[in-house]
Amino acid sequence: REWETALESYPDAEALGGWVTRARRELGLIGALGDSPPMVLVGNTYFTGDTASANDRLLVSALELAQRIQVVVTPKSNNQLQISSDEHQLVVSAGSRQAVLDGQRIHLPVAPLMVKGELLVPLRFVAETFGRKVIWEALPRIAWVR
Repeated sequence: REWETALESYPDAEALGGWVTRARRELGLIGALGDSPPMVLVGNTYFTGDTASANDRLLVSALELAQRIQVVVTPKSNNQLQISSDEHQLVVSAGSRQAVLDGQRIHLPVAPLMVKGELLVPLRFVAETFGRKVIWEALPRIAWVR
């Protein structure tokens, strides 16, 4: 699709706005930019799961994020997950800003949320913990995970 090619090449802001509008329509995210949920891209793929925001932080599905950034998610209980790679282990719980990173207690910027039986985690914190960079484009409301 034309808009996918355009987004991959990271065009100027005006062109990006038009392509994002077409992408939102195709993905079922129709609405004015301010009213539409943010789009989340990891590499060349879009998130299709639920997103939420809290305290100006974007939360995304832990399972979907893990698949995209190639880390492992292990359920610890109904509302707790362990996210791990060869270098880090992060344990998060729904409703708690307390987490454990590599055996040390830490504070998350926002508490993970349970939505429709799925744990949503703070995108930037989790992605950057596992070595990814997150770029937020406010105008088209896109979070790019690289």
